[in-house]
Amino acid sequence: MGWFTKKMNKVTSVIQTNDDTLGVIIHFTPIAIYVYTCDEYIETFDGTLNFENENGKQIEIGGTFISLEVDDNFRMDDLIFDYKLKESNLPIIELKAYA
Repeated sequence: MGWFTKKMNKVTSVIQTNDDTLGVIIHFTPIAIYVYTCDEYIETFDGTLNFENENGKQIEIGGTFISLEVDDNFRMDDLIFDYKLKESNLPIIELKAYA
């Protein structure tokens, strides 16, 4: 069972799901970052997300979608290892889920 808190018309409500999986879509655009659950809009973050490439130059992500599905046994270290990611290039987006 998962819990998810989202904003609805400036009122915070709690959504309860009956499975142990939490899904989220993160959409990067040139002017903002949008975060959605599978069926609902959650939050907008103004501005762009800058990454550093291997040469030390700053690059921006625009128009990219990232989809995450997290189950009750999720480990971020496994995701970093499986996709050969660098921790310094990972965006930090905090999702509060309660079981």
